[in-house]
Amino acid sequence: MQIPDPKTTATNKYIPEKVALNPYRGDPEGEPFLISFQFFNDKISEISSLSGSASKRFVKDIRTIGGCNNTTLDKNNIKRQRVYCSGEYKKLFRKLPEDVEELREHKGAQTSRLFYFYAGKYMYIIAITQNHLETKKVRK
Repeated sequence: MQIPDPKTTATNKYIPEKVALNPYRGDPEGEPFLISFQFFNDKISEISSLSGSASKRFVKDIRTIGGCNNTTLDKNNIKRQRVYCSGEYKKLFRKLPEDVEELREHKGAQTSRLFYFYAGKYMYIIAITQNHLETKKVRK
């Protein structure tokens, strides 16, 4: 097989529209998150100690996240409180890729929390805790 010479085979200096357009017609920002537990931290998570209402709430919230995208989380009451790698939160960042500089925290029933981050179309759930991590901050 011989590679064609672009000087002799090109009849137009533009890329044909058929080739230039992405066949995917949807808005990639509008696609719902794909939920991943790739970086889930079993040592920190307290799933087994969640009470009935808290566990039901998180199943419902995870189901909701699966139907959301970055622009619809707030509309669906999925909170995005920022969490940085300091204090008690440092343990959440262990085993995460180095470029993850912040996590998000969603408050579930009572004092339970869901920690996550998102990258592109993926929502990575890191931990689910029964109680708020001990920090010197007062949260309202």
